[in-house]
Amino acid sequence: MVSVTYVSLILRADNRGEGGILALCALITRKVKGSPRFVPVVMALAIIGACLFLGDSIITPAISVLSAAEGLAVVNPDLEKFVVPISLLVLAITGAEALYADLGHFGRLPIALAWLLIAFPVLIINYLGQGPLRPYIARLNLKKIQRVPGIAVYPHGSLTTVPLALRSSVAFSNALHEHVVIVVVHSMGVPTIPEDERVYVDDLGCPDDGIVRIEYRVGFNDRQDIPRALALALHKTSELEFDPSQATYVLSVFRIEPVDESERRDWPTWQRRLFRLMEKSSNNRTRSCHLPPERTIVMGAEVTA
Repeated sequence: MVSVTYVSLILRADNRGEGGILALCALITRKVKGSPRFVPVVMALAIIGACLFLGDSIITPAISVLSAAEGLAVVNPDLEKFVVPISLLVLAITGAEALYADLGHFGRLPIALAWLLIAFPVLIINYLGQGPLRPYIARLNLKKIQRVPGIAVYPHGSLTTVPLALRSSVAFSNALHEHVVIVVVHSMGVPTIPEDERVYVDDLGCPDDGIVRIEYRVGFNDRQDIPRALALALHKTSELEFDPSQATYVLSVFRIEPVDESERRDWPTWQRRLFRLMEKSSNNRTRSCHLPPERTIVMGAEVTA
């Protein structure tokens, strides 16, 4: 959609090299000079468009598009399969207007090349790397992957994608625990959620395979206690018949380690300090999710700086 509508078509509609909603308004105004009654209509539409652009820049950082669309699955679980397509559509039509708005700063050719050669391939790789959860679980079942005794719990931030720690476990060990539980904490816009309404269990379309997803709904005054979520979900399905005190929690993290002067990379000093500060100020997920440290495994990447 972006490549066809914005890069191929809309970028051609420049006003002496300038882009944006007001430039588009100027172009249309020239075309309707013979009909003065249409000029106020065009100006009103331009003002509304500018307001929508400013509103989008304020709202988008505060409310994730994917998180907002996941509310559909809360209202009706049958709508879960539409979450990712809807999110992709919204992102495609609400974020790419920056390509046209920056036309005067960079020009049509640099913007088109940057999108086609850098941004678009990176986005494709990113989406393919995350991957939908249900097809991934179905492929695991078809592979007849080796199962080992134990209970592995994967805290995750999305109802629709695969935890990176789970992907890493399968890729490096080619095995899965007998019980695999994906716990997604879903923060609701209310102070608290009654305990009997907090936990929803989904077998991900593959019953009796030992893999389930738990959606743990909490209010902004509730604790994001993942072990408590596991306890509330026990016995809701045959796949949740186990002792939660024996569960192992697997987290994905990204760590930045300082290096000696002799091994220091060609990074600016401010950049190294910024990365270290960001890591130190990041939330400790083991503590915030109330995970037992002695039964928590951390998997991820490490970068020296």
